[in-house]
Amino acid sequence: MPTSQTLPSASDLITAALKMAGVLGLGQIAAAEDLNDAMNAANRMLSVWNRQRWLVYVLKTVSIQCTGATSYSVGPGGDIDLPQRPNRMESVYFRQYISDNPFYVDYPVGIIEAREDYNAISVKGLQSFPQYAFYESDWPLGQLYIWPIPVSIYTIFISVLQPLTQFTSLTDSLAMPPEYEEPFVYNLAARLCAMYGRTVPPEVVAFAKSSLSVLRRANAQVPLAKMPQDVLRRGIYNPYSDTNR
Repeated sequence: MPTSQTLPSASDLITAALKMAGVLGLGQIAAAEDLNDAMNAANRMLSVWNRQRWLVYVLKTVSIQCTGATSYSVGPGGDIDLPQRPNRMESVYFRQYISDNPFYVDYPVGIIEAREDYNAISVKGLQSFPQYAFYESDWPLGQLYIWPIPVSIYTIFISVLQPLTQFTSLTDSLAMPPEYEEPFVYNLAARLCAMYGRTVPPEVVAFAKSSLSVLRRANAQVPLAKMPQDVLRRGIYNPYSDTNR
């Protein structure tokens, strides 16, 4: 019968990283100040990892009922309440609810990547079937704009990166899959070398890179390429007449 795996604590991982960095010797115990400083460095590293798609192992999909508003706030306490404000939307779709039909219909919408492109929309207050979504990664709350503005028969679903859990104390366990333990220790060790003014051992650099490559391959999800609607043509193109038929 399988046994539950004991997850390493922040203190265990940080102690291992301090040893890899050469700050601690065998049998030595880190001072409380060193452990706290290293935990802060670990959380800063995780903050950077949270902004890289290939380092986050899962997407989180959340929803909100449309109200006819021009935009919806996203983040802690926002219209779309998330623990952290995301820096981008990975995908957006809508669901149309029909009272006398048990089958719901989902419609993917295009994502406008830049504020300049959203600004180019002439009638931003148009209410109609939604086609595009633009996310303004403001702080502390982002703003999700939908165009045309959908009414209450639709629900918005957005997919964002599920943040890697940071440590609040040295007794916290590593709330990540087991394959994150090695890249966490070796990449933290490299940062601790810089913190303590030490040269990063070449084997630490090698293991830090190779373990991150494992995560990259494990987490990679490449969506199918899509052509922008503006460059698509209907029918079969005739190169001699430059027309479609």
